[in-house]
Amino acid sequence: MYLIIGYGSPLRSDDRLGQHLAEMLGNGQNIITSTQLTPELAEPVSRAERVVFLDARWGETPGEIVHEHVEPMRTTDALTHNVTPASLLAAAQELYGAAPQALLISVVGASFDYGVTFSPQIDALLPEIIKTIDEIITIFFTAKSTKASP
Repeated sequence: MYLIIGYGSPLRSDDRLGQHLAEMLGNGQNIITSTQLTPELAEPVSRAERVVFLDARWGETPGEIVHEHVEPMRTTDALTHNVTPASLLAAAQELYGAAPQALLISVVGASFDYGVTFSPQIDALLPEIIKTIDEIITIFFTAKSTKASP
């Protein structure tokens, strides 16, 4: 099973990108949307072969897409309100014995002010953002596994 987790506040303009992208790209299956990552997500993450995290981020160029592989990283606050993709993978490994290959895809937003619509910059770029992220996800989900077999 592949899993897409989109997160961010739907009330903070471009911060809602993660949730919106998950809904657009997940085809209604194997997606989770949330305002933030929480410890409860460790269980569904542990059942996935691969997981993609989608989020908005601060940066200089609105619409810029950054993607990076995520490795489990144990922290002392992994089971608090400061959950990151890396600490969530570590919790999945520790609590359920499995952590999937993971990718974090972040899109630079233009506005994180209160609002329920995207900024004009992101709204104009949205079709290209969706197309590019769909391509990144497709490559990630179809790539040969890099995990060593037992």
